[in-house]
Amino acid sequence: MIDVRSIASVRIEGYGKIGEYVPFYFTPKSMMLFNIVTGYQAPLVPKRSKSEILVIRCLIEELIKLPQWFFTDGQGNDMATNHYNDLINLNSIDWESIQQSNFSKSDGDYDRPRRYQAEFLVRDEVPCRSIESFHVYNEEAAEYVNTLLRVHNLDNLFVHIQPIYFF
Repeated sequence: MIDVRSIASVRIEGYGKIGEYVPFYFTPKSMMLFNIVTGYQAPLVPKRSKSEILVIRCLIEELIKLPQWFFTDGQGNDMATNHYNDLINLNSIDWESIQQSNFSKSDGDYDRPRRYQAEFLVRDEVPCRSIESFHVYNEEAAEYVNTLLRVHNLDNLFVHIQPIYFF
């Protein structure tokens, strides 16, 4: 199977391939997370326990300090999606659907799932200093992540228990 993102070009001159970027969604309740926690589309997307998942939160104000980034108004590799590298275009994102965690097409809006998957992408890597916080499903997961952070001297990063993020 060909990784579509490794061959799909960013539609901004000189930005390379989408697969060269670390993607972030504008919502913790991504469609991919839905597929993972529910087992929807298994075995293509394996089902995982909510306690095995870590949501990483970064602030755009920090990510734009990195050398190369862009964002999309929908799923990054979809041909109907636009790519932007100017924050003035943030209004192109379907914030209403994202804020309502609504990626349903049952009302006839068949493009909503694409728009819901709007992304912010950062070239190559995201340094720890750009991470605002981590979010987990339960206390067990929080203890595990906090232990890892202490072992790696990253205990300045915060872990929050947010079961509401996990469908």
